[in-house]
Amino acid sequence: MTESYAFIPGRTPPKRRLHPALWAAIGAVVALLAAGGAWLVLRPAAASPADDRRTRGIHLCEESIRDKLLSPSSAQFSGETWSAGPVSWTVTGNVDAQNTSGAMLRDPWECTLVETNGVLSVALATLHDDN
Repeated sequence: MTESYAFIPGRTPPKRRLHPALWAAIGAVVALLAAGGAWLVLRPAAASPADDRRTRGIHLCEESIRDKLLSPSSAQFSGETWSAGPVSWTVTGNVDAQNTSGAMLRDPWECTLVETNGVLSVALATLHDDN
């Protein structure tokens, strides 16, 4: 059924309002879009396989160097660099750790990693004790 409105000069016709269910649907769509946008902004970035290998490799090297220290719990690592070769990777850095007197000393270290059957492992870890 259609309603007809007669045009009366000087009067505006009544406004047609949207149905409340339509307003609810529009609100739901806006809320879903806002939630999706927030998820895209706040989600952690996906790490590439190379970044994952680098992170695991540095962790393995630090653990191997930590085993060579007198006070492994005092170790603070810094300045790690990662260089890739054709079949191995080299990680270098510095470690600050306590000596037998309790003084913090900085020593450079170097670690070589290899991957065999998809498993990353430490081939050689060297602590360059300059003191």
